[in-house]
Amino acid sequence: MAANNSSSIGGTDDFIDSDVNPDGFRISKITLYVIIFTLSCIGNSLVAIVILGASGMRTNPNLLILNLAFCDLVTPALSIPFDLALEELHHVWPFGKVMCKVLWPFQTAFSTSSSLTLAAISLDRFRALVKPLGERVSATQVLMSVLAIHVFSMSLCIPYFIALEYNDSENSCGESWSARGFRQAYTIVLFLFQFALPLITMSIAYLLIYRSLRLNTLMLFSTDSNEERLRTVSKTSNLSKDSGELKRREQNIRLTKMFVIVVVVFASSMSPNQFFWLWVDFGNGADNKLLHYISVVCRLFTYANSVLNPFIYALKSREFRSGFARIGRKTIQPMRKISNETRKFVRKKVSGSSGNQQPIAELVESVPVILPIHNGSVGNQRHEIDASKCFNGVEVEDNNSENINTVHDVSLLETLLRPGSYKLFQELRESDC
Repeated sequence: MAANNSSSIGGTDDFIDSDVNPDGFRISKITLYVIIFTLSCIGNSLVAIVILGASGMRTNPNLLILNLAFCDLVTPALSIPFDLALEELHHVWPFGKVMCKVLWPFQTAFSTSSSLTLAAISLDRFRALVKPLGERVSATQVLMSVLAIHVFSMSLCIPYFIALEYNDSENSCGESWSARGFRQAYTIVLFLFQFALPLITMSIAYLLIYRSLRLNTLMLFSTDSNEERLRTVSKTSNLSKDSGELKRREQNIRLTKMFVIVVVVFASSMSPNQFFWLWVDFGNGADNKLLHYISVVCRLFTYANSVLNPFIYALKSREFRSGFARIGRKTIQPMRKISNETRKFVRKKVSGSSGNQQPIAELVESVPVILPIHNGSVGNQRHEIDASKCFNGVEVEDNNSENINTVHDVSLLETLLRPGSYKLFQELRESDC
């Protein structure tokens, strides 16, 4: 997030008289930037793939999570590479006039959208758990809310866009406000909409949700209500309905707990940078010799927020855990197929010989075939057969052999490549050809 123009913060050369080791700090900073950038791209991309890849995941809360993942993906992507380059160049602006006008406003806009999306999620949870009988919100309404969040966030950055100026002679980009009071006022506005108001909204919403759930639990386990509930659910016609409602309620409670953790992480990671800019604009922070180092640490906290959310989903949401595991299996499977410990493969030789041997397209240099084990997964084959007894042109050799198995017969190759090829090998083994 760029709550204000970070170019107003001096480079490391201005603070070489401090107690901080510039080289050590620089190495640590670059390492953390790379880790955060990589994990943010991977984690938030996985969240998007899980939601978009399964129709059952495209619920209203998950559409908001999708927008949150998008913001958390874009914010570090627009910030870390440029911040790092600028710091390495000692704040000499290398990106030109246009980028001076749009880069930091876009960073600020997406960071604001992320905060407002979290507030929208808390309101959606409040409606689902405290007002479940209210008017149902459609997916279209959720998407319109997301659009409104982005439009508002962009409009909030218009003053920032106007204030930024590029100095061609000095190769610098910075804010130029007509009065210091305007800069301070804008800092307050960003503090409110990026941090304070979303945090207040989330805190109130989740406190009301907790209060509602607690009251419902007390009512549920009161003697009279409990006896009435037992009489009600004893009827078969009402049992399935009650079970379905209970399941949905438990799912909503789990989801709410997950979002409470997201809010705590949001408050912890966003507050350093927000209070840093209040300190710079309203206190004596601008004169502190450690200002540069403090600003970098505060930004790292902010960027870390974009990384942590996907891990929270993985730990607290059963649906996201299943989705991540599914993606992992699809990713690992091709790697397992080429593992020396889990494969037996057949490799063709381009041949135009006579008989039943047919030439294989020269564009394909080799085609690996993995023999599945009994449970259907790929692994070492315990029961080996001599397929050369059964098919012309096939040699099956030990894994440790340097020789490469070959296939001359195209129809056999196609058979081996089909799913369920284990059945063929099992039948051959039992009959010994």
